[in-house]
Amino acid sequence: MPLQRRGRRGRDQLPIYSGSVGSGDSPAGSSAAADSTAPGDGTVTDDSAAAGQASETILASEIIEHPGDGEDAGEPAAKDGEPAAKDGKPVARGRAPAVKDGKPAARGRAPAVKDGEPAAKDREPAGQGKKAGSGLAVIGRRLGRVRWSDAGCAFAQLTTLPVILVMAWLLPGVPLLLAGSFMPAAMLLISAPLAVALVVYGLRRVPGRWPQALSGARPDRRWAAWWGLAGTIVVAAGFGAWQLLVNSASAIVSRDPGTYLQSGYWIAQHGTLTIPESLAAFGGAHPGLSFSSIGFFPHGTAVAASGMSGLPMLIAGGFWIHGLSAAGAMSPVIGALALLTFGGLTGRLAGPQWAPAGALVLGFTLPEQYTSRSAFSETLMQLLLIGGLCLLIDSLTLESAGEDSGAAPMPRGWPRWLTPGRALAALAGLALGLSVLARADALLYLLPVIPFAGVLLAGHRRPALPFSLGLVAGVGYGLADGYLGSRPYMDTLAWPLRLVGLVAAGLAVVTAAGLL
Repeated sequence: MPLQRRGRRGRDQLPIYSGSVGSGDSPAGSSAAADSTAPGDGTVTDDSAAAGQASETILASEIIEHPGDGEDAGEPAAKDGEPAAKDGKPVARGRAPAVKDGKPAARGRAPAVKDGEPAAKDREPAGQGKKAGSGLAVIGRRLGRVRWSDAGCAFAQLTTLPVILVMAWLLPGVPLLLAGSFMPAAMLLISAPLAVALVVYGLRRVPGRWPQALSGARPDRRWAAWWGLAGTIVVAAGFGAWQLLVNSASAIVSRDPGTYLQSGYWIAQHGTLTIPESLAAFGGAHPGLSFSSIGFFPHGTAVAASGMSGLPMLIAGGFWIHGLSAAGAMSPVIGALALLTFGGLTGRLAGPQWAPAGALVLGFTLPEQYTSRSAFSETLMQLLLIGGLCLLIDSLTLESAGEDSGAAPMPRGWPRWLTPGRALAALAGLALGLSVLARADALLYLLPVIPFAGVLLAGHRRPALPFSLGLVAGVGYGLADGYLGSRPYMDTLAWPLRLVGLVAAGLAVVTAAGLL
């Protein structure tokens, strides 16, 4: 029955050689040092046995029994590397425990004993301490591996949670807004269960490691994911607190933040994006009176905002929470969440230990600080784009690691073909597409996605189809909001949008030709 020596780099098996033991021999662990003899050395005294044992004993932390063999501890004493003998019958060389009735003694070397009493009682507690310490070391190593995985999963889930929550708010918000029913009760009754469903089913299985971490991981870096998670949270929270202190809400419409804030206020009060003209408010018709301003366009008998409705819908939620103060705080909160998501992207590409540094560098850039202090839509587009990339990386990582199997446990009623990796891919495409709901020029940033989706399809990757469908659905959501809710604004962007459409069509043709 082989024993194993556990080293730093692996396990080396130590063979055990059987020895002749008489039927009247004493049990293992009870061989007296005074009665034991070594070939050619005469009788071994108590002191020499203890010395020999000290020189030859291998710590219990270095010897473990082969899986499946579990015996009690105890081995005979030895002297200067020579095996102990009894009745003139030597035991074969090597670290072999005494045997009884054909059963070897258990792992570990027990101290030499005489007449059933320990030869060195003061060493017994130390031996027990070493054995206990070795067990704790093994458990610690195993827990370290588990903690890495748990921390990696928590890192993946937390850094994608903001984009999931934003999508859960925007998805029911667009149809309700177009229908003129964007009310608190309707939004909460739909978005809250939707957010729970997306989190539970969309993020129920995420990778704990990513390709870069898998290839360069070392045992001393198993806490990197915990550090990355905690550090990124601290950086994002500090950035959000800083932006709240210097926040400057634009109540007067003189630039985009004023337009978004006023649109959010109107949506919170009336549940629709359409602002009807009211001549009575100005005492009737007057020469030169027209209903338009810097951020609003006349549209028939109404006024339409010059922007997409993604950010105003979030600002409307702030008005419902605590009026103007909460609505003004939405921009710093979105900026902090965008920073958290960017830290997640950094951790996936360079390793979790670099996530706080990536978030910190982005937070110190002037554009990030400027757009997070007031109601700019750039931070919302940033959150959706970067969050979509994080979800896409997680999906591809699950597939590459072989964890996206249809045989995995699925919720009751869940389609078997919709594996966790495909669900993440669909959410990734949806998040990228919904960036158009924040800004119309996000279509320009989505052009590289077309050939990338073609590469996934050419490689027969499982996430390819759900990712493409999610992308189309998200872009359709954004375009429907723009053309149905703010048509004059989209008309002003007709030429740039037409140019983007031509480029997208060309990329689609080239990609299709490459697939055929």
